[in-house]
Amino acid sequence: MMSCLGPLLRLAAGLLLGWTFTAGATEHIRPWHLSGFGTIGGVWLDDGAVFFNHPAKSRDRASRPDFDTDSRIGLQASLTLSDRADLTVQVMASENYRGTYEPRITWAYARVNVTPGMTLRGGKLRAPFFMHSDSLYVNYVHPWVRPPVEVYGLNPFSDLDGVDLLYQTRVGAFGMVLQPYYGKGRVRFPSGTARLDDSLGIRVGLEKGPLTIQFGHARGRLALRYGDPLFLLLRGQLGAAGRDGAVARLSGRGADARFDSIGFEWDDDEFLVIGEYARRSASRFISTADGAHITAAYRLGSVTPFVTIARQRIVDPVLHDDPGIPVLGPYLTSRNQSQRSATLGVRWDLHPKAALKAQWTRSRVDHRAWGAFFPDGDPTAGSPAGRTIDMLSVSLDFIF
Repeated sequence: MMSCLGPLLRLAAGLLLGWTFTAGATEHIRPWHLSGFGTIGGVWLDDGAVFFNHPAKSRDRASRPDFDTDSRIGLQASLTLSDRADLTVQVMASENYRGTYEPRITWAYARVNVTPGMTLRGGKLRAPFFMHSDSLYVNYVHPWVRPPVEVYGLNPFSDLDGVDLLYQTRVGAFGMVLQPYYGKGRVRFPSGTARLDDSLGIRVGLEKGPLTIQFGHARGRLALRYGDPLFLLLRGQLGAAGRDGAVARLSGRGADARFDSIGFEWDDDEFLVIGEYARRSASRFISTADGAHITAAYRLGSVTPFVTIARQRIVDPVLHDDPGIPVLGPYLTSRNQSQRSATLGVRWDLHPKAALKAQWTRSRVDHRAWGAFFPDGDPTAGSPAGRTIDMLSVSLDFIF
């Protein structure tokens, strides 16, 4: 656990000292605002042959118990330039694809209030693909230890470099937010990279009392480069069989990609119900897949028990099995995140700015999939395919 906490604490101390010095030198000139968030989490599995691999993080190893999956710390600073413009920067440290805790910028944008109901932003922005995209890293605001991976693992692009417009108005009894956006993003994983270019999308949010509804749609150009041993072996077998077209379907650039989502949340301070459905598709490189979850929670003072049911499945595989290519089946299985899960959890608000959470998840991985798990060692001997895996997750989430 100290391997996780050490880098997080050093980062927090360094950022806080740096901000204190800067703010102290300029506090009479410009109004600053600083806030932060963090999670210290642990994961235990009942199956020693596999490890939990959040599909949006893509790791190739994990410690036991695993204190790196959910642990993070972040700081956010805002500088008001005028009554209509400000700057925001957010820096976060969490385990990256190299297994280290190097801090990275997750927000860095300028914001201008064009009119009382219209805001223009530009820079590094959170991609609004999901209901909880804006608070994706701030676990304190969620009931779960982490948002359900069956939905939130469908799209690993959490940040986009680009511009967006926030327009607020009313439609009948509903308050409405329209958020068109354009940008590009990049994700690195242990043996490759993914890039999303010319991503053009829109988010529509509706709110009335305790009810929030959100719709999302985005299109872009996807590039994907693999370099792991299983892919290299498959590429060699396909090339030897003269299947150059199949190779081009698995890795390269210029694929048309699309992402759609719809979600709702009911929160009346006693009952909390969240439901979400998302679907991703691409002309090449990745399989078309969709996922859904429903979460119900009930607040009993400072304690909130909850239950979540979730499912992800492949709708259209990027390639179909070919008995003449022996490694194609195992390769497609390793890229298939299909699984269903049931989660029982509880949140305890032990402080106005801190919450302790625990959840038990039973996942049933599809027979030709790895789901949200990776083999710990030999992929053929310890494949998660078809297994039922129990996982205990515990976290301390806080804001400041």
